[in-house]
Amino acid sequence: MCGIVAISSAEPMDLGPLVRQALVDLAHRGEDGWGLSVRRDHQWMDIHSLETAFELSPFVSEKTGRGIGRGFPDSLFGTIALGHVRYATQGGVGKDLLQPMPGDEKTRFCFNGHLELDGQTDGQWLQSYMRSKGMLEGLVGDEQLQGLVSNVDGALSLLASDGEALYGFRDKSGARPLVAGVYKDPSMVVLASETPVITKLITSLGLEP
Repeated sequence: MCGIVAISSAEPMDLGPLVRQALVDLAHRGEDGWGLSVRRDHQWMDIHSLETAFELSPFVSEKTGRGIGRGFPDSLFGTIALGHVRYATQGGVGKDLLQPMPGDEKTRFCFNGHLELDGQTDGQWLQSYMRSKGMLEGLVGDEQLQGLVSNVDGALSLLASDGEALYGFRDKSGARPLVAGVYKDPSMVVLASETPVITKLITSLGLEP
């Protein structure tokens, strides 16, 4: 199962340390590449790499021998960030399969889990499906996301943003985890596919829950 994370900050700030920490903490979920999208100055900046996210650690792990922080920008100022660590269960390995994926110039989304939409199980097909329903054109919309949930067969959690707001949902059966952390200082919300990502941001970066 892949790993996903999203951060939404009330004010522009350097999201780099937060996203990097989260991706490193999710690295065990998949070693077939990682990606992130950051909203800054009304535009998305996208970075995708076929390296394992273990390489993003600023320290060399005694356990894995990995981690020199390569491939990651020195700073990532913005208000919203989405991150994804990929475990390739289908479709092979390639940069075109990495997430977050664009809906249009305003939107980005990423997911983890298993999808069955009209008998197909491919993330890029989900991208096409959401486009065809107008879900990734401009505002995402709560009602549109709820409609997608009711039509999805499979187990997944999905994070999406239109550049203004952050949306997250789980499949209708709740089979895939999605947890939320709310921080006071700085003021932000973090959504992630596992709880340790939330708690690690508190212990390692000193955020106030």
